[in-house]
Amino acid sequence: GATIYKRLQVKLVDLDPQLNNAAHYFSEGFTVSRSDAIPGNGLNNFSHRPLTVNYSNGNASFLTAGQIVREYPALFAWQAAFPDVQIAEVSVPQEGTFYLGARATYAGDGFWNYEYALFNVNSDRAARAFDVPRPDGVLVQDLGFHDVDYHSGEPFDLTDWQANLTDQT
Repeated sequence: GATIYKRLQVKLVDLDPQLNNAAHYFSEGFTVSRSDAIPGNGLNNFSHRPLTVNYSNGNASFLTAGQIVREYPALFAWQAAFPDVQIAEVSVPQEGTFYLGARATYAGDGFWNYEYALFNVNSDRAARAFDVPRPDGVLVQDLGFHDVDYHSGEPFDLTDWQANLTDQT
């Protein structure tokens, strides 16, 4: 219906503070301007702002909770919250730019958690996959994937990415 048409939808399970007690939430805006894009300034058209989520009885509402950070997508808020997050700009010639964020945290008992976030800045073709090299013999477990479910006639594929483990030899 018109109430949710072309709006971002977030699953309530992603907002429940009992399931996401350390979560940080942000809104992001993107400005498109021909006069800005022509000189090649298209990588600074994002801004983000922290949000507070009020969650009660299966309902959620949002309040802005801080200053707007101009010229950076919300992916950089992850790095601001956790300085060990590494963000790389990946430019695909004649196609566009992505930002890839990564964080490794020690989980104990010789195990590490690796998290990745891939942000499509301006690639029309988008991305279908990315590779994470791993040495042979390294145990991998608890693989996961999370994204936004598009709706309202958006032309994007809703298929979640699958993890494929292959030997490096």
